[in-house]
Amino acid sequence: MSSAAEGLLRRVDVARALVLARQRRVAPLDPERRRAVQEILERVQRGGDAALLAEIARIEGTRCARLADLRLSRDVLARAAERIDVQLLDALEGVIERVRRFQTAVLPQSTELRGPAGERLQQRVVPLRRVGVYVPGGKALYPSSVIMNVVPAQCAGVASIAVATPPRLGADGQPKVADVLLAALHLCGVEEVWIFGGAQAIAALAFGTESLEPVDKIAGPGNAWVATAKALVADRVGIDMIAGPSEVLILADDEADPDAVAADLLAQAEHDEEASAILVTCGSALAPRVEERLAVRLAELPEPNRSIARASLAEHGRHVEARSLDEALQVAEAWAPEHLELCVRDAATVAERITRAGAVFVGASTPEVVGDYVAGPSHTLPTAGCARFASGLSSADFVRRMSVIEYGASALQRDRAWIEGLARAEGLFAHERSARAGRREGRGGVA
Repeated sequence: MSSAAEGLLRRVDVARALVLARQRRVAPLDPERRRAVQEILERVQRGGDAALLAEIARIEGTRCARLADLRLSRDVLARAAERIDVQLLDALEGVIERVRRFQTAVLPQSTELRGPAGERLQQRVVPLRRVGVYVPGGKALYPSSVIMNVVPAQCAGVASIAVATPPRLGADGQPKVADVLLAALHLCGVEEVWIFGGAQAIAALAFGTESLEPVDKIAGPGNAWVATAKALVADRVGIDMIAGPSEVLILADDEADPDAVAADLLAQAEHDEEASAILVTCGSALAPRVEERLAVRLAELPEPNRSIARASLAEHGRHVEARSLDEALQVAEAWAPEHLELCVRDAATVAERITRAGAVFVGASTPEVVGDYVAGPSHTLPTAGCARFASGLSSADFVRRMSVIEYGASALQRDRAWIEGLARAEGLFAHERSARAGRREGRGGVA
């Protein structure tokens, strides 16, 4: 039997785990890639359609005379939906409905307060006008990412959504997008789909071209080039987040099922060689059993998933043995993981003590894959410890909060002395005189 120290998960003590937690952050932008992406952004911003087509041809190998040739019609999306397996189509429809129900429920609402002098104070929640969604589509296929990014924007009331997704070149040299992605877009009701990707797609969405209207915010995952481009346009448009490699932390006691824990660690590790799977135990009996099952399940994975998972576990897999549940929770809170699984006794009560995680999965019957695909909250979550201050994507990220302030003469008279005093203290004498200026009740003003 392998011990945790000799197995697939590297053993670290609690003190070291806490140090590693403090060091976690999203990796800085690679300087060479940053320069290359900046050049792409500038060329597209200056050159519009022509420059964008040149970048698409240079980077993706797709050559077109017009940008319009890279926009898919609704008929193309509908035909793709007809070609996919009926059971998969049913799953996509069901998940869309679940996500829509949840994201509608969590949408912030406008509020209003009326004061004693008749003043009216309002926080109005208004949807963004236009949003861009990036959907990976070259090497990876994530129809779930279509749903988890498009549906929250729709629930927020965003009227215009543009999707960009990189194609694969078919045997005939023409760009093609997998039917499952197109079907998901069709079922979501998306009407503007562009088949190009990379930093050039982010540039087009952020700056616009003659054929593509710029957006107010960009959401959706992508590779390092896409992430760098999003970071560089964040002063021009809103972005969802700069996410690092995916991660799970499983907090488990000795009563947890070692096979289920191993399966969930491996589900995270197969994402990417840089993904991390962390096991925190409050007891000494579970880890060796998990190691046994992890080795068996890893051997059963097909390639290339097996090699990816093995590399991930070797570089980023960890086991932390805590002396108590309280100590285990201290590690989990310090780590602030993207995904936190609680495989412990009375998991629902333990979950109430968690304050820093992207998403919490409560109990043995709630593996992290439930959140990836079917539960309802978006699976776009903060990584690298950013759950200390950031939240997962939701419909709330596609609205703006706007203050509306309406005073009448009596309210202004009541507050004038305070305004004048604060203005004098700040040395802003025009502010002071503005409050003293003679005013008549304007149209629509509060009496």
